[in-house]
Amino acid sequence: MTAPPARGETGGTNAGFVHPMANLDRLIAHVGGSAVEAGLGAEPLAVRPGHVTARLPLTERTRTPDGRASPFALGMFADLGIGIAVNSAVEGSAGGPTVELTIALAADPHPDARELLLEADALSVSRVTGLGRAEIRDDTGTVVANVLGIMATEVGATPPRGVPAATRFDPRSVTLQPLSEDFAHARVSLDDTMVNSRAIVHGGVLTGIAMPAQEAFCGTDRRQLTVAARFLRPAPPSLGYLECRSEFVRRGRRFHTVRTVLLRPDGAVIMEATGTSVTPAA
Repeated sequence: MTAPPARGETGGTNAGFVHPMANLDRLIAHVGGSAVEAGLGAEPLAVRPGHVTARLPLTERTRTPDGRASPFALGMFADLGIGIAVNSAVEGSAGGPTVELTIALAADPHPDARELLLEADALSVSRVTGLGRAEIRDDTGTVVANVLGIMATEVGATPPRGVPAATRFDPRSVTLQPLSEDFAHARVSLDDTMVNSRAIVHGGVLTGIAMPAQEAFCGTDRRQLTVAARFLRPAPPSLGYLECRSEFVRRGRRFHTVRTVLLRPDGAVIMEATGTSVTPAA
């Protein structure tokens, strides 16, 4: 990927601008103090305004028993990369919530891979929103996923104080509880390890809930190709649980498209995700 010119380095409108998020030591400390990112082991490697690279070790927390990248790991890593790339390119932004996140799954990590590597760039930014893209590879060079995301930017807002991460997030503790035989209706419990610095459930965790909900609904013999998530309302862990409701948008011979909504106990929609899966060729 080719990063956009760093503002201030090529005669931009904000000469000399260096976003605090582009301070690698500060960024590492911030990520290291977060329940989700630190729980999964994410580590920024390099950052400048509009660009970030990061690593994520492949462990029992980030890789499923059948060798795939955990949907929680992919959701968190994608959200992390787009968020840093976009907000580090906007002077005065304190960071903002995720608006949309689309993940195109390319391949499983190689069996010998030990970590995932991310490279993310801001494509266009404003004082309101920013568009970014990211590529996730493993350390053998296998492309695992491509990501496109939209982030809100909050210029002039007070930065979130952060949430002490006494307990780290472990996706193995997340259980999809079926409320119908076909998993069209299910429930997931929430806890304080799932939060971001704003004390609401992390967008990567919400994405990680939606993806297995769709897989359970479609059937585990299918391979997910894409998931496009739209984040509509915050979900504090004090809600106790979220409900997942899935329905087919298309149910073809090989390709299925499913829409899943995550709802608060009062019925308000937190997130909607549309995913496409395929029956692998014999």
